[in-house]
Amino acid sequence: MKSILVTALLLAITLQVCNGEIFSALATLKKALYIEKNLANHLRSYVSLIADADRAKKVSELAMEYDRIADESLKDPETYLANPINAYMLCKRFTTELQAVQDLLGTPALQAAFEEQLSLYKHEMPTTEDFEGVIDAILRLQDTYEISSGQFVDGSFSKASNSPRMTASDCFEIGRYAYENGDKYHALMWLMESLASLELEGSKHSVDTILLHDYLIYAADDQGNPRHALNHAKALLQLSPTNQKTISRINNVINWLNKEILEDNEVLISQGQPIPSQFALPPVKNKRLMKRATTQEFKNYESLCRGEDVMPNPYKHTLTCYYSTVNNHPLLLLAPAKIEVLYKNPDLFLYHDVISDAEIEIVKGLSTPLVG
Repeated sequence: MKSILVTALLLAITLQVCNGEIFSALATLKKALYIEKNLANHLRSYVSLIADADRAKKVSELAMEYDRIADESLKDPETYLANPINAYMLCKRFTTELQAVQDLLGTPALQAAFEEQLSLYKHEMPTTEDFEGVIDAILRLQDTYEISSGQFVDGSFSKASNSPRMTASDCFEIGRYAYENGDKYHALMWLMESLASLELEGSKHSVDTILLHDYLIYAADDQGNPRHALNHAKALLQLSPTNQKTISRINNVINWLNKEILEDNEVLISQGQPIPSQFALPPVKNKRLMKRATTQEFKNYESLCRGEDVMPNPYKHTLTCYYSTVNNHPLLLLAPAKIEVLYKNPDLFLYHDVISDAEIEIVKGLSTPLVG
């Protein structure tokens, strides 16, 4: 499911696809939108049973939020889910956030009732594997289409559909996933984005600041930024002034970071370059370290995905579009085939409007129930 979901999201959001093209792997997520609507109703029914007024208010607000998202998304589920950030947030709500929702209910009786409801939808809910698949899709999109993490965060990467602004927690989960899978390039990028988003959130932090700085220490250092790593280590110490275990560990980290910085200074001196001031951090270095990304073939692949012309077409001025009845085939006499010549030697053709929107809807209706 994970690889299919990645492929579907990549195609759905990035390619200029025809109207009505279907990606059946998204059907599972479409079911989740209806489940979320049902969960909103269940949560609302619990509100009057919660004695704690503050807790009851939070559950009511959460039910309203689920309702709002479901109402918006179900107007056009395919367009909504074709946006990878919407798909990511949907999977996140069904994986990393559900336990917090259950805990919010307070009493064991209500928690058990909610868990029983969840069990009814278990086989149709997005899984951790789906969640990771969406993250993989986002990271591939980012590289292939040269989309910055900031564009994903504010939703400006897509003109086709809208997505809400990502929180520091949303960014952190992507950064943590990348880091734990050995992808330090994306890890540093998304963890830094999480820190920037955290500053905009004010006092209502959506992510553990200590944990965020902890990850940033190692991600920054792994990408050749010992001074930035040292800065995060010092910030972590300020956040944990009384935790002796943390203080001891971070002091050790600071010691080896200082050694790295001294070694880095020696290299800069030997190269006749100036040593960065201790009062001003140098620009963050974050090189994409993937061997295949440096090959010309891989660069051509990504360029083609972006619609760039990597190989001049010597026949471009002779290419045409035409109608054809294919030797007067009776089915094509009134509605001839629309053919576009893409290349000569070898001959490449693109057939337009082969299937109607009505026929596409029939295919979708037949295939959706067969999806897992």
